Amino acid sequence: MTALTNRAALLFLSAITLSAAGSASAAEIFEPVAKSCRGMRINDLGEFTGICTQPYEGLVRVPLQGQPSYIRSPDPSCDVRGIANNGTVFVQCADNSLQRGYLWLPQQTTLLPLQPVIGHERATVNGFSSVGVVIGTTVDRNGNAYPALWRNPIGRPTELKVGLLGTLGEGCVAVGVEDDNAVDPAVVGSCPNQGSDGSDPVVWRRDSLLATYQAHRLKIPRDMTCIARFVSADFVVGTCADEDEDDDGNQLIEIAVWQSDTMLPRLLENSIPGGDPFLVSYPIGVSKDGAIAGSADAASHGQRPLVWRPLANDLTLYKTAIDPTHPERNIIPLRYNSGNAYLFGFSTPLNIFRLNTSTGHREDLGAPAGYSAAYVFDASRSGCYFALEAFSLDGLNRDAIRARVCP
Repeated sequence: MTALTNRAALLFLSAITLSAAGSASAAEIFEPVAKSCRGMRINDLGEFTGICTQPYEGLVRVPLQGQPSYIRSPDPSCDVRGIANNGTVFVQCADNSLQRGYLWLPQQTTLLPLQPVIGHERATVNGFSSVGVVIGTTVDRNGNAYPALWRNPIGRPTELKVGLLGTLGEGCVAVGVEDDNAVDPAVVGSCPNQGSDGSDPVVWRRDSLLATYQAHRLKIPRDMTCIARFVSADFVVGTCADEDEDDDGNQLIEIAVWQSDTMLPRLLENSIPGGDPFLVSYPIGVSKDGAIAGSADAASHGQRPLVWRPLANDLTLYKTAIDPTHPERNIIPLRYNSGNAYLFGFSTPLNIFRLNTSTGHREDLGAPAGYSAAYVFDASRSGCYFALEAFSLDGLNRDAIRARVCP
């Protein structure tokens, strides 16, 4: 398992023992909203969703103000992929082992299927933007999958094609979409490399003259593999990794930014000034002005939150470990809000935090009181709300917790 995979597992799957830090303000920050949930998600309005047993059994929607609503429990195979700021909930279900995407619109009492390209059989959800633009795949009757974009999730999609004539697309995958653009958002993903067994990072941008999306294969450094993960305005951000591991079995992974679709990426220099080299640097987002937030792991420093501004040649690394003698108790950033200059995340033992990237001041908000353990399941795009799962002291019950994080 790579270091990158390990990090993803830590972010979303690790149950974390609670600390008492911040308990005085816990009642104001942490609010139980449902019980025994899976697929918990939350948006920037604080609207929570998940497949729960209480307050209703089924797919539940709990707004910040007003009464909860629900629809009957979907198939046990279903999983909630997310909730946009307009209240649209995205769900993925297995139908005879075939994945299908569905929508739960506000005020609706049933799930609506995500529509494929005309002539295709089904569609799936890979991701979405905060304004409700969807990316996923549209699958033909032969089972061939093609990347697609739904600017209107209840309508038909735009197929994202590649090739000189824009006639290909099979095997390509869309993984990220420009977040605040509902008109012509750029999309990033990957497509098979015709000359090898690997794949190339790709960005799809809408050509206003041709009124269609054009694919641009991004250049990658020699002896590296790269993945595009985020796009904002002209900036594409992802990671590049050495193809070979070092003597200790580690694979160097670096944040990469493409400032042009035709140039090689710029890589984050992999060392802490005066310290050990980074083993991994990983992005969590990019702003419209090209500021990249993320974290870096170094052998003797643990995990360090960072904001990198390539255009200004500026890298800011923030203090991390609560206890320097326990590097596993690191700060893990989840969201970057460039508008209010905050990083939001959590540390271990569980402690939700907000970090002012202008001043470097970190505010620890603690953890929900009265529980034996909890973990962060999701964070809204702005970072202002978190969805947590908390376990009762006897370990028999699970509560879904909404956390208000913004100042």
